[in-house]
Amino acid sequence: MIDNDLEPLVAGYAKAHLSPTDPERSVISTRYDQLQRFLNGRTFQSGSYARFTSTTPVNDLDVIYVLPDEMLKQVLPLKGRRGVLGGVAGSYPIWGRYQPMRFISWGCKFLADALMLEERLTRVFEASECA
Repeated sequence: MIDNDLEPLVAGYAKAHLSPTDPERSVISTRYDQLQRFLNGRTFQSGSYARFTSTTPVNDLDVIYVLPDEMLKQVLPLKGRRGVLGGVAGSYPIWGRYQPMRFISWGCKFLADALMLEERLTRVFEASECA
């Protein structure tokens, strides 16, 4: 069997046996749409589900909530000791339930993802207004 024949077989197996099923995707889409409406569209999906690399069953969905700019100014420490400066708190307020009293290691990565997505979407939106 040559490589060209193998790729569709592996892709077909992964879709049939590893990827989320259509009913799972439907439930996830419905729940995500509800969340989008509740949060006024200020979210986007991240992680394996958004990249179509998740496996079934889907146990979690990484969703980023884009904070309003004014809130970002309050949340991100711009002054402080080394190791905290510019860090992203695990909860807002810092004593909240998710990751209380911690600066999470992946928070800056998700924040950077959110800011880059916002910049791209803003450019696309502005270009469509000019067209």
